[in-house]
Amino acid sequence: MHIPLPKSVRGNSLRRMVRERSEPEGTLDGWPRCPKFWLAKRAGERPLRLLFPDPTIPPSVTFSMTQFRALTRRGVAVYIEVAPEPKTQIPAKIGMSGAKLREVVMSRFASWIIVLVLSSAAAMAQFGGTGTIQGLVTDPSGAVVPGATVTATNLATGVKTSRQTTAAGLYVIAPLPPGTYSVEASAPGFRPMLRERVVLDALATVEVNFRLEIGPTAEQVTVTDVAPPLNTADARMGQTLRNDVYTSLPLAMGNAPRDPTAFVRLMPGISGTGGTYSAGNVLAAQPNSQEVFIEGLPATDPAVQGEVRYLSLAVSVEAIDQFQLETANAPVQYGGAGSSNFVVKSGGNDFHGTVYEYFRNDKLDARGFFASRRPTHRQNEFGVNLSGPVVRNRIFFFGNYDGYRYRTLTQPSFYSIPTLPARQGDFSAFPTGIFDPLTTDCSRGPCTRSPFPGNRIPRSRISPISDYFQSFLPPTTNSNLQNNYLSSVNVGYNNDSTTDKVDIYLNDRQQLYWLYTRGRRKQTTPYRYGTLPLPYADARKVWEVPTSSQIRHTFVPTGNLVNQLSFGLARFGGWIENVTMEGKYPQKAGLKGLPPGEADS
Repeated sequence: MHIPLPKSVRGNSLRRMVRERSEPEGTLDGWPRCPKFWLAKRAGERPLRLLFPDPTIPPSVTFSMTQFRALTRRGVAVYIEVAPEPKTQIPAKIGMSGAKLREVVMSRFASWIIVLVLSSAAAMAQFGGTGTIQGLVTDPSGAVVPGATVTATNLATGVKTSRQTTAAGLYVIAPLPPGTYSVEASAPGFRPMLRERVVLDALATVEVNFRLEIGPTAEQVTVTDVAPPLNTADARMGQTLRNDVYTSLPLAMGNAPRDPTAFVRLMPGISGTGGTYSAGNVLAAQPNSQEVFIEGLPATDPAVQGEVRYLSLAVSVEAIDQFQLETANAPVQYGGAGSSNFVVKSGGNDFHGTVYEYFRNDKLDARGFFASRRPTHRQNEFGVNLSGPVVRNRIFFFGNYDGYRYRTLTQPSFYSIPTLPARQGDFSAFPTGIFDPLTTDCSRGPCTRSPFPGNRIPRSRISPISDYFQSFLPPTTNSNLQNNYLSSVNVGYNNDSTTDKVDIYLNDRQQLYWLYTRGRRKQTTPYRYGTLPLPYADARKVWEVPTSSQIRHTFVPTGNLVNQLSFGLARFGGWIENVTMEGKYPQKAGLKGLPPGEADS
């Protein structure tokens, strides 16, 4: 079978176009059947490359014109590749029409668009609490090594993830959970090389390059100490805070459980408190403008951007593995004026557990110089966590419970309340007179009233409704007529949180992940706007229940394609119980004719 060539490249034209980089000795039978060689560039034309479909032939093999004619006559498939740029080549079969060539070009262009979209999705998936290890594999001369196997092994879980290098010697292993890895590269004819203890943070891209040595595969080269890699993959500005900082730096209980977002305020570029329940202002941005993520999914109140109660009330410091703060040049998927991402701990092949308690007690406090006793102030935070394998190297769990108890006294306040004689109608100690409203006389011009004798109101004239409300008044704390009541009240609340996480590695290309967090904050005593007893103070109880859950499936069908499906739900439930209204004091006092609603309560 003879494969016809285009007229422009037949005969002497083809001879003039052939650039023979080497003229090997031997006959066609001594050579592989499918060589590759280049056609030289003519004036005004793009370079043409003749390709044969056998991928085992090295690109350096070339043939003479006689050998080429023999190949074409023997029926070997020959293709022409048009290369507009050295790195972008469009294959076209010899004799292909212009319409067919355009179809191939458009098909390849559509493929590029799909790859770009999927690459963007993969980059967004990296925000799901994962990182990337990538690099280049070369031989001793610096030439790339295609087809090498690079394996990243998580030292905590033993899970291995392998990828093959491309024709350019590049590899990308993603997404990977944060942790410490050993990375090994191997290829036929080279000694395997192992890089130990490569630390990978969430959202980070770590570059690990290999220069393989020629030798038997039974021998291994181990690299144990290298300089920390620099991030050259992007221009993002931010910082990562790992768990060892949480455990080594003090973190106070500021009338609330230890807050995992508290260390955000230590990061460069953070200023101010950021507003209520916020982790600070990023680069002087307006309050409540940053985004908060848990394992890459948003965890903030839609009504208050940057709200952190999903973390401060639902996730314990003991459950946080690390967090990242992005301050500038962040990819578009981050959003907001800065963003922080918190990663929860995961289980490994070994069981680990912790029982802890942090407390502050007034028994350990010093008494003030003028105080007769120490004011009550007690905080207790306690909990337990456990992690380990369900199935070694495949299924892992982590669980944490955290409890917080808070009891204290409010700041003392002065009030002016009726004295005990005044509650019985005796106002004789008051310098001003008390006048009887039943003696009002307007017949002689200005209305006048007669004073009660001795400034005492008869007991029979005091309303039962007044008696009812006065029964709730406490006794005075001094003999003054004003500022005669000084008091403070006990306040406190309980907070309980749980954090549960399960990682399932189906194989080195598929992973399932589940995370659930829940907090419940409840006041033990009504919070009063003042220290007077009910119904003289507006008091209410508040319950806050932040809950978030996530499930994610990650599938890596090829070395350059990542498909990640994530579902997350964040819900903040809050209930406010007005204890004053629920007392129904007006009804119990016997008041009549009040409109329904709050006035009747």
